[in-house]
Amino acid sequence: HEVNHTVEFKALDEVTEVDLPARVVDWLEATADAASETAEVTT
Repeated sequence: HEVNHTVEFKALDEVTEVDLPARVVDWLEATADAASETAEVTT
């Protein structure tokens, strides 16, 4: 095993038909948008 400074999905991409990096980015963007909207409402 090794420790990398970045997340790698090479093996997962090879065995699934899911674009996991894109899904992670989509989730991060949605989470950031929701947090931003919550912050706007409370300020």
